[in-house]
Amino acid sequence: MTTREPISIENGRVEIHTPENRVWLTRHQIADLFGVFVPAVGSNIRSILKSGILREERVYRRERNRDGGIVELYSLEMIAALAFRLKSGNAEAFRRWLVRRATTIAVVWQLPGMNTILN
Repeated sequence: MTTREPISIENGRVEIHTPENRVWLTRHQIADLFGVFVPAVGSNIRSILKSGILREERVYRRERNRDGGIVELYSLEMIAALAFRLKSGNAEAFRRWLVRRATTIAVVWQLPGMNTILN
């Protein structure tokens, strides 16, 4: 059985395979996703955090893996910021996907008597 990565980019098509787009990836997974080297991911993460574009407490967390080691993970928000800083075909596909998602018109319905909004 093969495990599926939380995000995949194939032939310019982006797919997120987690409920509610809750994605946390390691630097290695981000590098694989965008087809770049791990040091490029690391230096851009440091630059993004140093500039204050994103706050570390919102986009970074550490977890223990099965072996007891510590794994550093970065959120979808950081992955999106990296897509605009890294130069690769997959980063470009991810940028296009993000812009398309951000500019898609959503129809929002509010039902009478309910405090929830349906999309």
